Amino acid sequence: MEQQPGRSIFTLNSPIGETTGFVYKKPPDEGFRAFLKCCSLCKKKLRQDKEVYMYGCLTAFCSLKWQDDQMALDRMSVVSDINRSDVG
Repeated sequence: MEQQPGRSIFTLNSPIGETTGFVYKKPPDEGFRAFLKCCSLCKKKLRQDKEVYMYGCLTAFCSLKWQDDQMALDRMSVVSDINRSDVG
């Protein structure tokens, strides 16, 4: 069975600078939403019509494989930190 893209659960928008008087120092795409531009590990461009997998705080991935790899790297880092603290 072929999956069809679902409706977006959320959308990130910024207020319009001209009408609110707020002046952007960076274009909106360079700010908060920048983490949704590409996969955190493989750097592949993330598409709005495809699944995006999130992990941690503002970390986006194009596939579960990359998300799992990041989780494994984080676990290894924690174990390494524990081992270093036991030695010293």
